[in-house]
Amino acid sequence: IVNQFFKTKMFLELLEKIQSNIDILLTLALFVLRCYRLLCYTTYTFDMFPIVNPYNWPLSFINTLTRPYFRFIKKFFKAVYLGGIIRFDISPIIAFLLLE
Repeated sequence: IVNQFFKTKMFLELLEKIQSNIDILLTLALFVLRCYRLLCYTTYTFDMFPIVNPYNWPLSFINTLTRPYFRFIKKFFKAVYLGGIIRFDISPIIAFLLLE
């Protein structure tokens, strides 16, 4: 009886619907990930410009969304000190590589 159910047209149509829903969810997840990656790039780019105030409105909103991710990565990858004076922070590079 079970083998007959798996061969029915109704079961095959159900599988096609499930597959199409999974495709839609994966596409949506990839779109959200790309948008978040763009927000992370924006945050990191404007961090390099000291003249831009990060507390003004679109940047404050973007920082609110992206800072927890950068802080989480920074816990595991500390800054590297070169020669005792130069500090090189590799955590943003790791964060961007993880988003790829």
